[in-house]
Amino acid sequence: MQPEFVIAYSSFASVLIPLIIALVHWKKMGDDLKPLCLILILSLTSDLLSVLFIQYSLNTYWIGNIYLIAQFSLLILIFRKQLPHQRITDIILVFFILFCIINISFFQGPWIF
Repeated sequence: MQPEFVIAYSSFASVLIPLIIALVHWKKMGDDLKPLCLILILSLTSDLLSVLFIQYSLNTYWIGNIYLIAQFSLLILIFRKQLPHQRITDIILVFFILFCIINISFFQGPWIF
């Protein structure tokens, strides 16, 4: 088996256990942790797309770039509820998204992770 498939399948499998636990305990889970479940679903989706793209020898870097922006945004939502100064997390999120857009548009491009 090619190393790309080993990494893709292990990444896919590593999401299943925490996702199942989160779904089983969904009603008991606090509202501040529910975005974590969305991160797991997003990770599972991006892993499945990556496996599919790898099988057809297509570039998967754009999937990773989109996942990075979405994951960071959801993590900022979690931290925003925990920190006393919510404006700081908003500023960090805006700068991160701007940095990613500028980096993808002008420096690396969407085809480099």
